[in-house]
Amino acid sequence: MIFRWPLLIGLLSAVGLVSALLDDGLYDALSWFCLGIPLALVARAVLFAPPAQAAPAAHRRRLPHS
Repeated sequence: MIFRWPLLIGLLSAVGLVSALLDDGLYDALSWFCLGIPLALVARAVLFAPPAQAAPAAHRRRLPHS
């Protein structure tokens, strides 16, 4: 179950890349659609990600002074 979404995104990408090589017209539209979905998913994850919380001061690593 954990590999369902990564597998689907990989298959969409593979179908998009192969369809781009096959022919023009409908295959180009299929390519744009299949390659656009993973891009849209990444954009959604970046834009709507919950804000990161800072680690407490006791858990922060101190950088050595140079």
